[in-house]
Amino acid sequence: MNKVPNQFYSVEEETNTAVINPGTGGVSQVTVSVTIAAKPLGGDAFIKLEEVYAFDAPVDAATAIIKRDEIAEVLRDQGLAQAQATADSIRKHIADNPRGNVSVHPVTPQAPSGTQTGTTAPSFGAPATVAVANGAAVPPTGGLQWGSVKSKFGEGELRFVLTASQSTDELKSLVLNQLKGKGLNPEALVVWDNRTGQRGLEAGVPAGCVAAIKVAKEAQEFVPAEIQTTALARAKHNADGSLYVWLTKEGEAALKFGALDRIKI
Repeated sequence: MNKVPNQFYSVEEETNTAVINPGTGGVSQVTVSVTIAAKPLGGDAFIKLEEVYAFDAPVDAATAIIKRDEIAEVLRDQGLAQAQATADSIRKHIADNPRGNVSVHPVTPQAPSGTQTGTTAPSFGAPATVAVANGAAVPPTGGLQWGSVKSKFGEGELRFVLTASQSTDELKSLVLNQLKGKGLNPEALVVWDNRTGQRGLEAGVPAGCVAAIKVAKEAQEFVPAEIQTTALARAKHNADGSLYVWLTKEGEAALKFGALDRIKI
């Protein structure tokens, strides 16, 4: 087994075999098998190509080795092309079938019970964040200012509420409240507002979600290394301005199999 590293793809396994002619001791047939991992190209798949070459007459070992090397080189080139095509197909399928589409049904944000339950939070600013976190109802969303950019995944646009109508602090509080409902400790999470900054939605840069949620740096030691910097959840705005938060594939698996147990409430 030979492993050939490459920054663009990975030859996971290369197998060469030969058939020896018992009468002459020469090589009558060689087989070359190459398996390429397409994951570095963006597709979680393996491509395996195999070729069998039969000599007209038995040849010596040196000639057989040269032929095997020639076949292996061709198979690697062909395998890389197939791996790239497979990765492109996988990415297109994901783009055509995005996870977490914005719900077309009106959604009323649910505030947790707390010291300000039964009251209505202010519309903007830090007081609004504190009030919502303590159970106050989210104010009506009428008159919101909306923006839109081309969706990063697939066709169509990503609509979002501008920060002028919903501050970053408000967005973070609403997102964390929903994740708290899934049993996760808000203090162990960080919410990235994709609307702000030079590469934000409000600057016209395409994106696939309004916010991404990861493990806070201070809490990374409590989760496996594989998910310390991985997006566990994402969020989009519903048609009424409320937020729809969904777990990513990695987040669902981590929650299901206990990788997030130490950052639960």
